[in-house]
Amino acid sequence: MKIAFIAPEFYPPVGGVGIYGVNLVKGLYKFSDLEIHIFTPKRGTNYGQEKVDALFNGKVKIYNITEARDTFIYNLKFQLGILKEFPSYQENNKYDLIHITSLGHQPDIFLKLKGFDMPNIATVHSTIKNLFNANLLSDRRFLSFAENEWGTILFYPYISSLERIYLRKTKSLITVSKMYAYILEKKYNYTGNIYTIYNGIDGNMFSPILREDPYRYFPKLKGIRSPIILYASRITGGKGIGTFVKAMKKLINEEVHFVIAGGGSKKLLDNLLTQYNISENKYTILGTVDHQIMPYLYALSTIYVLPSMHENCPYSLLEAMAMGIPCIATNVGGIPEIIENGINGFLFEPKDVNKLVSIIKKILADEALKVSIGKNARETVVNKFTIENMAKQTQMVYERVLNNNVN
Repeated sequence: MKIAFIAPEFYPPVGGVGIYGVNLVKGLYKFSDLEIHIFTPKRGTNYGQEKVDALFNGKVKIYNITEARDTFIYNLKFQLGILKEFPSYQENNKYDLIHITSLGHQPDIFLKLKGFDMPNIATVHSTIKNLFNANLLSDRRFLSFAENEWGTILFYPYISSLERIYLRKTKSLITVSKMYAYILEKKYNYTGNIYTIYNGIDGNMFSPILREDPYRYFPKLKGIRSPIILYASRITGGKGIGTFVKAMKKLINEEVHFVIAGGGSKKLLDNLLTQYNISENKYTILGTVDHQIMPYLYALSTIYVLPSMHENCPYSLLEAMAMGIPCIATNVGGIPEIIENGINGFLFEPKDVNKLVSIIKKILADEALKVSIGKNARETVVNKFTIENMAKQTQMVYERVLNNNVN
């Protein structure tokens, strides 16, 4: 079976969509009956074909269609690149199936509008409407969007219309949580085939047993002796950075240190820290962190907080849980399918700063609880959210999609 894997975000992964693509291919290339050709933008100045080939043992073919930048317009360029170049690749290689790794990016939308028709399936990590609403739910006094986010907001009517067309023209979807399958059926009236396959991670890579000294990668944190409370996500209102900084303010007199990692709007973060008068000795800002060294950041952290207004099956949460640290996340999207409150992590409602602060204090005050939650968290991930499970289930879905198309 030949698979055309169209991935608007891939390597190096800078977010959940990229991590999903890389992890899935890590599992899929090991199946002898699958031949995988990846269509993706070239991303970053350190990108190297040799690195990518080594990642997959030279078992996949990669075609760089355009270049990626952290801007709204790069996605449009990729869409146009796919429209222009993919038909000739299909003619030469005779793919059996297209797998779109992110419905939200709609990378083949112009192919669909043009009437290009072959078996295909798209993975849903989010929808334009839910991302838009998540930003509206954040604290509007501090909304300061990155360039790509402004593009989404300004062109929302156009993009959301295309999304509805895309859904009508896509007969099969993969969702990474049961909640999103429900949303697609009830709120989008989607009538095609929906398959729920949870995201999977590498439990050996994200493991409490480390191969190297974490401070080698994070020397800024070496002198910190207080427990570290970690935020590792994009700096946006929708990801809940406002909630996190408000919690920092309420914990300002506690013996804790806050670490903020992730790209996004530096202006938004600076405004929040200034507004709430957070002393610089209470936090460290790391910016974007290479995904390969994230295990070492989790290892230095005492608690991981994910205060998002909207999530599906977040990779950062699964990775932190696999590292065996207590996680606190909002009760949204697919997160309740991962966290059993008080057993393998903690849930709180979006923007409920007081609840978040009380949970942090509870964990810090009870070492036995911290150890128990961390142990249960890792067991949850290694038993249920693995690359192997994700790849095997996806392979089975490929077969079902092709059989349905023949029948």
